[in-house]
Amino acid sequence: MAKGLWIVVVAMALVTSACSSETDVTSTLLQTTQTTVPSPTTTPTTPPTKVTSTTEHQQDPWTITVVPVNQYAGADMELGVEEIVTASAMIEATVDWIGEPGSGRWCCENPPLKVSDITVLDGEFPLDSDGALNGIDYQSLDAGLDIGDRVTMLMRDDTVVLFVFGRDDGLVHPAPQHQADAISAMRVREAQSAGGWDPLDYSPLRAVTDVWGRYHTNWWGSVDQGVALAVSGVPGYPVTCSAADLVPVRQNVGYPPSYDALPATVARARDEIVDAATACDYEEVLTLTTFVDGDDTDLFWWSGGSTSGVFVEADRRFGALRQLVLALTNTAYADEEVNAENSSGEFVDQTFYVWPSAAVLIDAANAAQSTVVTLGEQESTRVAVLNQMTIEELDESMRVFPGYALFRTAIDAAGRWRFALSGD
Repeated sequence: MAKGLWIVVVAMALVTSACSSETDVTSTLLQTTQTTVPSPTTTPTTPPTKVTSTTEHQQDPWTITVVPVNQYAGADMELGVEEIVTASAMIEATVDWIGEPGSGRWCCENPPLKVSDITVLDGEFPLDSDGALNGIDYQSLDAGLDIGDRVTMLMRDDTVVLFVFGRDDGLVHPAPQHQADAISAMRVREAQSAGGWDPLDYSPLRAVTDVWGRYHTNWWGSVDQGVALAVSGVPGYPVTCSAADLVPVRQNVGYPPSYDALPATVARARDEIVDAATACDYEEVLTLTTFVDGDDTDLFWWSGGSTSGVFVEADRRFGALRQLVLALTNTAYADEEVNAENSSGEFVDQTFYVWPSAAVLIDAANAAQSTVVTLGEQESTRVAVLNQMTIEELDESMRVFPGYALFRTAIDAAGRWRFALSGD
């Protein structure tokens, strides 16, 4: 990976508030590290606020009206993405009034509004809210809203609205230039990442929902890491990957104590996988995937395939490399005997070393009991984090499908990487 800008990324604790009892355990999962990320060779160019098309008759229906706001003068697109990623919740609601109630006055800077029939789509929003909210000072909500409109809102916090989207999924208010740039760039980038959608068909609401819904959780690491992933591949911004902020395996000596027991061939293979992943070297990772149960098949269940382009998008959307590195460095392994095809095409008994250990220790016979009983509290927490779950959700998944059918990866005793997959 090319040398470039050093970004200090502090990886955040990976357990949600629902798992507060495990906070001390998971706060040590990842350590502060410095990650080299390629820097652009030229000054980043500001993405257009209107997506252009080579088809003359097409017209972008999502042009965002830009309003000058003094405090955001000179702000760049990355700040706009950060504001999206750090929002608290996405909600739907019905507009009851805008402006001061009873005055007949529609206004204004920091416009007050009242909503009802609130549905929390995602994130944290108080269920006992009375619906009294405030816009932010550049919003002219009365220009695009009527009483009774059903709207979708991205909340900056419990009482302040960051964005308001109308029935057509477009913004119903103007936005500062940096937010308009961020939304426009996200529309193009998310359309590409989704497999070549036409950005003209990718609404501001969908772009914002995709970016916020993906990167607002701390599973992805710090806010800076989430922003970097959201703009990765946008012209003028450095390319990074989901594992860029993770500590190389050799520095992770606290847990699990794998080096004392892993065969040298397996430990070496694990180092190679983790080093390539944390260096965001997609091509190198792909060269390690040719022997997968004897077939040249897709290694990753989330559609990471034989080309780096497909792999990059799978990683950006689903965190392929991050999940792989978290499994290999932050969960315990278990070994099992498997009758599988070897490099000569013969089926022989072999030893597979599998991460996390839950993939071996949890089977249909004991899936009904909790992971804490089977694995212990520390490992259960780590397995839940690996799969972006709470321990309770992990237990429920095993009851629905008896046994462990979540992410796991394995290296055989000869040091060959055998699989990285999820599913039954």
